[in-house]
Amino acid sequence: MIKKHYFAGISIPFQPTALKFISDNEQDNIIYERHYFIIKNLEINFLTTLIMNHTPIYFKDNYLVIENSIMLEKIDVKSFDDIIIFYEFPGRKYKLNMFFTSPVKYEAKKGFINKIICSVFNHNNNPYEIKQTYYDINVERLLVMIKQCLTYADIPDLKNSIYWRTEDGKNIFQRTKLIYSKDNLSLTNVLKKHKIITNE
Repeated sequence: MIKKHYFAGISIPFQPTALKFISDNEQDNIIYERHYFIIKNLEINFLTTLIMNHTPIYFKDNYLVIENSIMLEKIDVKSFDDIIIFYEFPGRKYKLNMFFTSPVKYEAKKGFINKIICSVFNHNNNPYEIKQTYYDINVERLLVMIKQCLTYADIPDLKNSIYWRTEDGKNIFQRTKLIYSKDNLSLTNVLKKHKIITNE
């Protein structure tokens, strides 16, 4: 049976697993509890579940700060390169792909596990991009903050996201919008630049 433990206010299941080891005198059976969330190949797969409603988003010392239960993501407000938004139909979620010219800084909140996870992010994550899924209430607030950083950002109407359609030459992208490109690239070229789609 999987038990639930609470970490930073979030329910995380733990699964009992049998482990055998040999001591000097005898072989013992030990039951230990293994975290159900997985750090696989030093990549964290559960952070999206932590981006819940009312995520703190604010400006501090020329950084746009996105806060979650584990860490702070600090974005230099002058470092935005490209931003793309995808509506994850159906539902209330949107994926933002944000690319930067300066690395994102990750700062752990208090707690030993938080520091370990943050260390993995700093070591293994691409510090020049954030690809994250947010609920609508958070993405609305984040887009307002982005607009304050980038006057020429094209903020789409989330209420019509099901009808989003971008025609770019021969390419048609459903439920996808280019919010900003520092070099004034088209959506197709931004997607190619960041290897989201391949060159023909």
